[in-house]
Amino acid sequence: MIELEDGAIRLELRGHIPAKANRYRIGWRGGKAGLRLDDGVNRELAGLGFQINAQWAGKPPLSHPEVRICFHLASSGRDRDNALKSLLDLLQQCGVIRNDNVANFNGRVILEPAVISSEEMTIVELRDTFATSSSSND
Repeated sequence: MIELEDGAIRLELRGHIPAKANRYRIGWRGGKAGLRLDDGVNRELAGLGFQINAQWAGKPPLSHPEVRICFHLASSGRDRDNALKSLLDLLQQCGVIRNDNVANFNGRVILEPAVISSEEMTIVELRDTFATSSSSND
């Protein structure tokens, strides 16, 4: 985590963010059939979650932050909207945002143009708009 001059917090996630939408399989757990994520996807998500937890380091979750996201991708054939869904789910699971529903996450989401790069990574900048607006009204 890097704190920027304007008060934003920057998370840098190294690696591929998988699109979960098309990666469910029918599997068995406890003798019952159900949909499960592919094991490779679960490993990728766990690694990204570890990076987020290490950078966020116990800070309280944000409500209604402004979020700026830039995907650095190995290929221009990637689908950003499914990767965005996976990323928002990870931010919620790791306690960076309270929830990704409208009641708790209705700040601006800015999706920057993707950068084609040999090293996949994602840059996430979060600005606590609630704290900014309440401090400016003092």
